[in-house]
Amino acid sequence: MQLGYTILNIVLLWVNTYSTFKTLNRKSNGTQKGGARSSRLQQRSRREMKTCLSVWVVWVCWRTSERVVDNTIGIVIPFLHEIKCLILLFLIIARSWATEPLVLKVLRPAIRPYVGIIDSLLHWLELAGDFLFLLLGMPYHLFMSWWYGSEEDVDVEAIPVQKPSPPTVESDTLLATPPQTAPEEFPLRNQPEPTPTSVTQAVIEAHRQEQEEQAINEAKIREIQERSARDRAAHLRRVAGPPPSVANNNLPSS
Repeated sequence: MQLGYTILNIVLLWVNTYSTFKTLNRKSNGTQKGGARSSRLQQRSRREMKTCLSVWVVWVCWRTSERVVDNTIGIVIPFLHEIKCLILLFLIIARSWATEPLVLKVLRPAIRPYVGIIDSLLHWLELAGDFLFLLLGMPYHLFMSWWYGSEEDVDVEAIPVQKPSPPTVESDTLLATPPQTAPEEFPLRNQPEPTPTSVTQAVIEAHRQEQEEQAINEAKIREIQERSARDRAAHLRRVAGPPPSVANNNLPSS
């Protein structure tokens, strides 16, 4: 009997999942085809979505009540597995027309007076969960900060410290002689000018070519604009005809 009960649970879950997938797939296909859907199809889609939500609400309530009954009074109830199998068969067979009345006539009247209390309780539970997660994450962050800090200390300690060597006679003479500074008038005359590398030359050449191409394109654009302006002016002259003075000269004298 336990095997049959497990099989019925799997069948109910699979049927609910497959019907929900079909409903969502049909709705997405309908919205992709276009917005000109008839009112009948829209009402049908709404009914199917409402039925899917009712099915899942009933399934969650069934699983929760089943666990509560198994842990409390399930030991003293005779034929418990047979009763649960009959309920599962009923949910599988009558899922399309029995789940929505169960939600509307049983669950909604029972939950409606306590909606505000349930919402506030869930809100405080969410805040408590966030605070608990923050407390649990603090040791991790402290450990990671200590770990990376210890690695930096080890790296600093690993650097060898060079001890200063005792001064020699040559170093004393070098320190005694004042440093020779370049004349202030031409400080950089004798220094060689830096030569550009191949990469710098390539970048400069590419920039020069880009500027030349841009100048050629601008010249072409100006030429095209001037040509179009001349063509437009010639077209307007043809449409307007000759000036009045020329027209009067062409008239025959009486």
